This record gives sequence, C-alpha cells and structure tokens, in this order.
Amino acid sequence: MRSTFIVSALSLILSFPAFADEMKRTGGDGTADWSGWWIGFSVGAVGTDFENGFADHVELCSTSTHGVGSSASCSFTENGSVRVESTSISSAGGYANAFAVSQPEDFDAVAVAPFPGSAGASASVFNEKVVAASTYVQPQSGSRTSATVVGGIFDLGVSSALDINSVALGASLRRDWQFQNGVVFGIEGEASASLREEQWEASDGGVTRKLVSGSTALGSLRARLGYASGRILPYFTAGVSAGEFHAQLNDELLYEPSDSVSERSSLSVTEKRSKLAFGLVAGAGVGWMLTDRVTLGAEALYYAFDDELSFKDGQSIGIEGAWSAVVKIGVKLN
Repeated sequence: MRSTFIVSALSLILSFPAFADEMKRTGGDGTADWSGWWIGFSVGAVGTDFENGFADHVELCSTSTHGVGSSASCSFTENGSVRVESTSISSAGGYANAFAVSQPEDFDAVAVAPFPGSAGASASVFNEKVVAASTYVQPQSGSRTSATVVGGIFDLGVSSALDINSVALGASLRRDWQFQNGVVFGIEGEASASLREEQWEASDGGVTRKLVSGSTALGSLRARLGYASGRILPYFTAGVSAGEFHAQLNDELLYEPSDSVSERSSLSVTEKRSKLAFGLVAGAGVGWMLTDRVTLGAEALYYAFDDELSFKDGQSIGIEGAWSAVVKIGVKLN
C-alpha cells in the first residue's frame, strides 16, 4: 500500500511542470517573484525515531577455534539450561574434549597428549546461567589446535535503540512557479547528512552488550504549495523520502576458566547492520526574500518510514521515522 502511494505521489510531482508552464505568472502587484530555479543550503537539528529494541534473557554463544581439527558449539534448552562443548584433534596425534552444562550442573574434560607434545582440557560452570569449555593439542613439531566456547543466558535488561538528535547540513535544488493569484508551486530535491551516533550499554555475569545506532543521511523529493504575500512565502510540502540507518551490536564476555588451560580472556561477537529505507515526508516552512535573488527561510519536516534492522538472534530495531528543523538560505539561479 505504501509503495503504491509513493509511486503515485512521485508521478504527480513530476507531471506538474508541464501544466505549470502553461500558466501565466506575474509580480506586478508588489509581490516578490518566486518563479525560477533555486539552490539552497541548510543547517539545523535532525533526529531519528527508532522503536523496539532487545529483550531480556539474551542467549549468547561466543566461540574461538584454531586449526582444522577444532570445533566449539553451544545449545540452549527451553528450561533455561546451557550446554557447551569444545574439541581439539591434531593430525600429529592427540585429542582433547570438554563439555559443561549449567542446569543440572555437569562437566567433564579429557585430554590425550601427542608424543612428544602436550594437550589440555577444562570445563567451567560459573553459575546456573554461564558455562565455558576450552581444549588444545600442541605437538612438539606442528600446528597447535585449540577451541574455546562460552555460553550463557544473560539478563541485560530491556534495551532500546536510542533516538538521536544532532546537527545536520543539507543542500537542495528547487523549481518554483508563481501564479497570478499569488499561489506558488514548487518541486524540490534535498539531501542532508549527520554523523552522530548514540550508544546503549549493559552488563551481567561478565558479558557486556553495546548497541550503537545512528543515521547518516536523509533525502527527499517533495512538492511545495504556498501563498506569496509581499516578500513572505509560507508553504506546505510533502513527497517521498529515503534515509540511511545503521546499528552495531557488540557482545563481549570476560571469563576466567578454573584451571591453567586458558588464562583470563575475552570473546567478542560483533554484528553490523545498515539499511536504506524509503517512505513519505511532510512538513511546512516559511521563506523571506531578502533580495530578488537571495532568500532566508525556516522549515520543519517529518519523515515516516516502516522498516527495520534485523540481527542474527531474531531481534530487531524498528526504523519508524526522522525529523528535521532547519534554517535555509536560497540563491536564485536564473
């Protein structure tokens, strides 16, 4: 439905110039002549509107493997139990395996070293939600094979993507047609950029989750309809829009196994997502013609989107919209 409306609105905007060129315009009543091509520059505030977020009880599995014969895995059950398993096998001989289960607590580790060489395995149950397993096989001559896995269910609180308010710079190109009755119609294409991001962070059981969200660009193709009175032009505007949105989710777990197989270490999982969203835009503004070729104005817009940034764990951030409030300077090109 929305895509059909966008196509219809775009067709209406682009078909108007042929009609407008047939209309006679005048500036003889003392009203400034707004007709012509204008280039504009803007500066002001811009904000994003994100929805949803990340639920509590995050299932996190972090793995690190090295070598062809290494593997690490996690599994989660409906009753809230976590099981992890680590295996290392060397082509030169040697084997190591370890597993750990959070509920009911269970763990085991076995290692058979190559000769000559060494091997090790460890399994740790930190609490009823977090477990870890680590293995390695190191021949005296040859490549080391190792695997480490940490799994857990973490209560990080219900997080949401932070709405972002920042300064934005923009540029536009516009064509206006002015009629005898003072009505001014225009078509404008505009783009703005903002580089600010916001970060949410929470920790539980040794894991830290960071969510960074932001928007880098907004663009629109809009129709404008206003009424010129002297050198003042109030107007309404509406059209189609596009925006670039992004988010980065980082989970980092600090762990300390129960023996010397692996020293205190950290595992990190990072997911990056970006989306070019399309939607509608509407707003209002006012322009003041300083000279016959220079204008000063103010404009407020709201961009409506219906999209999302999705992550591997099934959670997502909803892209609902964005807004802008800017001061604009226009220069007539003809």
